Amino acid sequence: MFWLLIAVGLLLAISLVPVSVEVFVRTEGGLKVEAIPRWGRLPTGTWRSSGEGSLGSRKKRPKKKPAARKPRSGHQSHLSFRKVHALLKSDDLLDSLLRWMKRLVRILGPRDVRVHLRFGTGDPCDTGHLWGVLSSLSILISREIPGSFHLEPDFVDQVFDLDAHAMIRFAPLALLLATLGYFVTPAPWRALRNYMRAEASG
Repeated sequence: MFWLLIAVGLLLAISLVPVSVEVFVRTEGGLKVEAIPRWGRLPTGTWRSSGEGSLGSRKKRPKKKPAARKPRSGHQSHLSFRKVHALLKSDDLLDSLLRWMKRLVRILGPRDVRVHLRFGTGDPCDTGHLWGVLSSLSILISREIPGSFHLEPDFVDQVFDLDAHAMIRFAPLALLLATLGYFVTPAPWRALRNYMRAEASG
């Protein structure tokens, strides 16, 4: 029992040591993520997403001819958007997400945030609706996080290009408790139920 208490105490002490992470995210040519973590003041190495096109790769590869894209049917695009809309139509999902994100912002303390997002669903109406939702979220987030947020809607093509950078600093225990606190609320599970229903009906 004595050793168990010591182990728990050490685990709590370790989880209270602040962690800082510098994060780069890009989607051009495939998802590329690079994170430079530090535990306290000690660097713990660099993590990069694996696979071709990772940020750590500096070798030039011969260019390949782009494969011919199959035309996307409007029916498939409509079904995909209907699933997303099923999530967003939940009465309290956005409110609960915003409350959770505010808590995360206070815990993570992000700074030097730069985000550029170019997006399109392939349907102008759906893209306009998504632009309205993302614009509202970015305005609310920018009130809590200093940085630059640029949204670029594409009303013609189906595209998602993200280029983002941020430096965050947090205590692991606080982040864990906040996340567990959100997922014991009914809002995310109600939204998931709506999504599953839309998927079943599609």
